[in-house]
Amino acid sequence: MPAAEEIARQNIDRQLAAAGWLAQDYRALNLAAGPGIAVREFPLSTGEADYLLYADGKVIAVVEAKPEGHIAEQAEIVAEVDRRLSVADAAETQVEHALQRAARLRQAILKRAFEGKLVPQDPTDEPAERLLEQACAGVGADTVTFTKATARKRGRTRASA
Repeated sequence: MPAAEEIARQNIDRQLAAAGWLAQDYRALNLAAGPGIAVREFPLSTGEADYLLYADGKVIAVVEAKPEGHIAEQAEIVAEVDRRLSVADAAETQVEHALQRAARLRQAILKRAFEGKLVPQDPTDEPAERLLEQACAGVGADTVTFTKATARKRGRTRASA
């Protein structure tokens, strides 16, 4: 019974022949035998190449044949890849939901801030309409400075807001 490597080589030779390549052993190399030659176990400085492909006398590729895993091993790998992809999909869905929730919360916070419900209100503060009128009327920087100074006196700076 032939070894697994010999069976693999026969299968590869058959596939190369079906694609129009002539497979030859390195010891019986004849580049004039055809336009496409596949040389088996060609010695290289790094070791033997499983196949060296020649087209019209010029090297065009090195082929390294690797064994396929057993069917059970392949099925295990596919199952693990599927599991990891489903975990990634679930994480992506959670991130999308979290982003949507964050957008809703941001809108709710902004709404409460504009309604004056985000922080306790000081009855001595001017209403927003009055501040807007002053801003539109072009009241100078003195008002801004006064407002900031007033806020500091009350202990309501940006850091504490």
